[in-house]
Amino acid sequence: MSLAQETVAQEAGVAQTQTSSGVVRKKKTYMLHHPKSFSCLGKYVSTTPRLAALKAASRKHTDILLRETNTKIMHRYEGGIKALDSPQVVQRGAQRVTYTSKPFVKTLGKPFLMEILETNDSCMDDVPSNPSAA
Repeated sequence: MSLAQETVAQEAGVAQTQTSSGVVRKKKTYMLHHPKSFSCLGKYVSTTPRLAALKAASRKHTDILLRETNTKIMHRYEGGIKALDSPQVVQRGAQRVTYTSKPFVKTLGKPFLMEILETNDSCMDDVPSNPSAA
């Protein structure tokens, strides 16, 4: 990404990340919902819903229901944390970080539109009632 593109992205308030191959991906925000009551449990920023699900799984959520903010698109995952056989030690600058577990997720079907959550939930405040108006 050139300096001009970086400046435009920063001014527009768009969160972006650049991969090692030079591909620029836009970050999105995903809301974590309770699978039965649909109440909000958290908010994760990531480039893909799978990476957001991995973040939720690393925080000990097992039945993961993610909604892209400003839309009604839902993603369902099943996940957890599994212990590593031998701890991994990673050097980050002057610090040594030891990993003893690893999160995992499995998708449960294709993304779907949320039609059941039309209640007074505070999570729905960011969803426009008329998508063409936004």
